Amino acid sequence: MMWDDNPIDVTSDANFIWSIANKLRGTYMPDKYGDVIIPMTILRRLECALAPTKDAVVALYESNP
Repeated sequence: MMWDDNPIDVTSDANFIWSIANKLRGTYMPDKYGDVIIPMTILRRLECALAPTKDAVVALYESNP
């Protein structure tokens, strides 16, 4: 398969994430932003990817914890 001629531009998403990091300036040292923002972003992405099956998983867990 050839490379896509129209790559996805994630600049605005990355800028949004880093703007949130800048709001944490008072709580976290600037060199620790990536230690907080990147894992939170990955967790949110996993949550979104698994959303269609969440109800079934929760029901299965409640029936057999």
